[in-house]
Amino acid sequence: MKPYWRLTLRYRTALIITLFIWITGLLVGWICRSSFQALLLRQSDIDLTEDFDDFQQIIQQEELPFSSVKTEAWNRRVAIHPLHRLFIRIVDSEGKVIWESITAPSIPPTSANVDPQVVQVFGEYRIMQQSVELQRSPTDDGSEERPMVPGILQVGCSDYLVDMTIAQFDGWLISAVGPLFLGAPILAILLASWLLTPLTQLTETTQSIAIASEQLIDRSGNRDEIDALAETLNSLLVKVRSQLRENEDWIANSAHQLRAPLAAIISNVEVVAGRIPDGKSSDMLQRVLSECEYLKKLVNQLLLLSEAKADRHQLVRQEVAWNELIAKSSDFYEALASARDLHIRFRHNDRCVVSANPEHLRFVIHNLIDNAIKYTPTGGTIDVSLLRDDINKQSKLIIRDTGIGISEEDLPKIGRRFFRSNSGRDPSQTPRGTGLGLHIVQSIVEAAGGKMEIASMLGQGTEVRISLPTAATGSAIEASRSADDIHASEPLESSR
Repeated sequence: MKPYWRLTLRYRTALIITLFIWITGLLVGWICRSSFQALLLRQSDIDLTEDFDDFQQIIQQEELPFSSVKTEAWNRRVAIHPLHRLFIRIVDSEGKVIWESITAPSIPPTSANVDPQVVQVFGEYRIMQQSVELQRSPTDDGSEERPMVPGILQVGCSDYLVDMTIAQFDGWLISAVGPLFLGAPILAILLASWLLTPLTQLTETTQSIAIASEQLIDRSGNRDEIDALAETLNSLLVKVRSQLRENEDWIANSAHQLRAPLAAIISNVEVVAGRIPDGKSSDMLQRVLSECEYLKKLVNQLLLLSEAKADRHQLVRQEVAWNELIAKSSDFYEALASARDLHIRFRHNDRCVVSANPEHLRFVIHNLIDNAIKYTPTGGTIDVSLLRDDINKQSKLIIRDTGIGISEEDLPKIGRRFFRSNSGRDPSQTPRGTGLGLHIVQSIVEAAGGKMEIASMLGQGTEVRISLPTAATGSAIEASRSADDIHASEPLESSR
């Protein structure tokens, strides 16, 4: 069993509730038992007091020695008494028994206290006793004198019936409370789950909210702790989104500022490289140009990424015929695939109209097909399909290759900014990338309300699925016109 501090909040709450039920049950059971026992003893004392008064009046009217008829009647009376264990004993001043009922205990309980108002406890017996004066019968010589015999009248009963009743009560109490004790853990878990339901719902809602969206957590309005926590999380979401937008603006502004000096550097290096006849210096300048081209590619992708992020908020979209974009790209990529001895097949190209930024959608197509060509060995195949799902109102682009694949360890990281999987790659044969391509694709798809899914196995290939909502309105002609305005003669540079 885990230590208490390592249990989840649910089980800690259930443990506290279980202990509360057990302690409360024990306390209530003890109070009920004590109260019932006190009630029984009180009733026993009341009955004993009444019997004592009756026998006191009877004894004081009788003369010694008691007749057999009287003693038989008294024995019969105590035998059928409701307390059953009631007994009577009369002792003289020296402690000798003058008379006792057949129910009297063998060892007479005695005490110096003969207060008739007090019920005394001697072991398992409860008695009342009082000093009495008993009259003797007239003597045979005819004397009228009747000497008085001092004695002590004791009337008592055993606690046997009280103990037996308490034992029966204990059995009933255990049978009634026992199942509650055994079922307390299950009841506590159910109660803890019910109590933590608002917190669980808040957790699920928080997990479903994307940082980049404008969605906030719905507050219950109860003004309780959960409502206060939701308000705090909403405040935190607003701050985080504000900070992210500031960072995105900074990246976009920095990229814009870098484009002009970078273009100037490239043009000047190209001029200088053309004028220097020295082969070694020319090679060095060519390497500079290569690095500058890489920087240019990185700057362009950063600008595209900032535009994709801005689409979430500005909704720069129009209706685009997605199938037209794929058709315009097919000729170029078929030629590129043939040059690398790859087989690219455009299996399905259903007419799909989606609401998106057309330039960004074009980048999605080119990036995914370009990646498939890059990472598929010679002789491999690439299947491209665009399917329209009218039932779910989705348009799905599926690109499946037989390339090097992605390891199970790297697969969850695909789509992160600047992450590039090196599993199964030969650095000398793999083109240099920025690690932004799929991150930009994912940002564009999410900005358009879609979803990107990747399934892959190392050495067996990769399948990428892009799902976008099908546009609810708009004509196919207008969508085709918007696609015709897109220059698809050369794909954008991309990187996985």
